[in-house]
Amino acid sequence: MGIRLVVRSPWNQGRTGEATFQFDQTRIHIGRSASMDVRLPLSTVSEHHASLHISDRGCHLVDENSTNGTWINGVRATPERPSTVRPSDRVEIGGFVLRVESGVAVGASTSLEETGAFARHFLAESLRQDQAQDAQPMLRVEVEGKEPQSFALDEQDRHVIGRSAQCDITIADPDISREHCEVLKEGESFLLRDLGSKNGVLIAGRKKTSHLLSDGDEFILGTSRFRFEDPIARKMQEVEMTPEDSIEARAPDPLAAESGAPSSEEPRGGSEALGRQNARAEGGSEERRPAPLPSSMGAEWAVYIFAITVLLISVAGLLLILRAQ
Repeated sequence: MGIRLVVRSPWNQGRTGEATFQFDQTRIHIGRSASMDVRLPLSTVSEHHASLHISDRGCHLVDENSTNGTWINGVRATPERPSTVRPSDRVEIGGFVLRVESGVAVGASTSLEETGAFARHFLAESLRQDQAQDAQPMLRVEVEGKEPQSFALDEQDRHVIGRSAQCDITIADPDISREHCEVLKEGESFLLRDLGSKNGVLIAGRKKTSHLLSDGDEFILGTSRFRFEDPIARKMQEVEMTPEDSIEARAPDPLAAESGAPSSEEPRGGSEALGRQNARAEGGSEERRPAPLPSSMGAEWAVYIFAITVLLISVAGLLLILRAQ
């Protein structure tokens, strides 16, 4: 039996904005670092934000001292302290919403490559919402004596570049072969491969038969210069390089749980401690009880009157003894 996580992105609340992760391990790491099991590419998510622990006692979530906190049904989880999570609970991490299902049958565990693909998908959603940016990888081409051209590397897995009109990307350069090279989409990577061209593929002045493209890479075919641009990879790198102390400290709106089920273990101290935790989660100060009032003035006056009465009786008795002598 394993665990399944359904993650909803903050940019798309529909089904297309969801990703499903599944694991058969007892500990799952969540954060924006590339080494995380569940990678959430947003600067409000810490590098190692939280972790899930699965045991015979159930599924527990631990906030790993994150900057912006982990929220369960609108309540901020206490850092470094396990909180029980159930399938009905709403977990919020830096704008992402997670649903956790433990004790379920799973197939193969989600790999780091698949995690990276999900992260790219999430970032693509954010870039598509920003109409000033194109989420598609592009090839920018400068052909001698012609206006610069741009070609989108769409969803197909193979793009052939050459002089022939039958190619996916046709370049009118006499020094380019009819089918010069190809760009292959392998997972979330793009591989440039020579197809036995006459003049070859030049990268940094050297001929190469294949090359794994990175954002900003340039190569030359014939007399034409190509530049590969990958907005998602660039954005991913920006997110990963964001220093922890520069993350904007904002919490997701403390929305009520969709099912209204309890979220985490009650803090030590019972409901009173839970009330203090809720107050902190809402950004307010912890409610303070007024100091106990002193004893009532009536009781104090009774003591004073009794003491004075005893004193008067004592004085009267002393006077009677003196007169008798």
